[in-house]
Amino acid sequence: MRDSRVLVDGPTLRVARVFCPGYGRRFGPVEQVATATIVLPSRGVFRRRVNGHDRVVDPASAYLRWPGDEEQYAHPGGGDVCTAIVLGPDVGAWSAGQDLAGLAHRLIRVAPPVALAHHRLLSRARSGADPVELTDLTAALVAELLAATGSPEGGAAPAGARPHRLVEDARELLSCAPDLTLPELAAMLRTSPWWLSRMFRRVTGVTLHRYRTHLRVSAALDRLGDGAGSLAGLATELGFADQAHLSRVVRQCTGLPPGRLRALLAPAKTR
Repeated sequence: MRDSRVLVDGPTLRVARVFCPGYGRRFGPVEQVATATIVLPSRGVFRRRVNGHDRVVDPASAYLRWPGDEEQYAHPGGGDVCTAIVLGPDVGAWSAGQDLAGLAHRLIRVAPPVALAHHRLLSRARSGADPVELTDLTAALVAELLAATGSPEGGAAPAGARPHRLVEDARELLSCAPDLTLPELAAMLRTSPWWLSRMFRRVTGVTLHRYRTHLRVSAALDRLGDGAGSLAGLATELGFADQAHLSRVVRQCTGLPPGRLRALLAPAKTR
């Protein structure tokens, strides 16, 4: 059973943290979507089936729930934690001319700068920021997410279902075990490393290595937001070569080093 905690409750949007224990590998019951909602995972991986089409959702991606859709969820890696942004009754105000209904069945790419904006919102909510600031931060985050729908990673899969399924399965495996190498992934999926590498970039718009890096940086932001202590221990936990490697990659992806991010994102009592 899901649990949620409201962070922002205003007339134009509502933001909540949603904690789901997971249904296991089998899809759970069908759910009818009532409100337009953007969902951003910060921990865990799951499969979402909407109107019969499956997509893997992880912390390097987000999606838009659309009223009237029917969806189901499966959890190959256990439970998850997500941020749900309900867009309010005037959904068209967020569209900027985009067909939001047409975006509802596509994944939205969450690159590290967007993930940082997400965790900055969570940090300010934990610190008790006023509703006006939280609403402004949420609106800016929504704008970044909707702008990202034009990137290749949110686009359509190549012709034929097989490449699409192959990449979805690779993303699921990678989210559960980020240390898997390209040859190991290919062997598990019974395909060649060359074909998997080619199809992964074609479907997602980034290389498999780059996607793995985005997953690791998203995980680092999540841990830093919880007040992670030893950066050397965090580097080992997330599969970086050492603390210097962690610092270099996180700085390249977000513009800030892990120590500065911990001060920015961690709960006030750990600062």
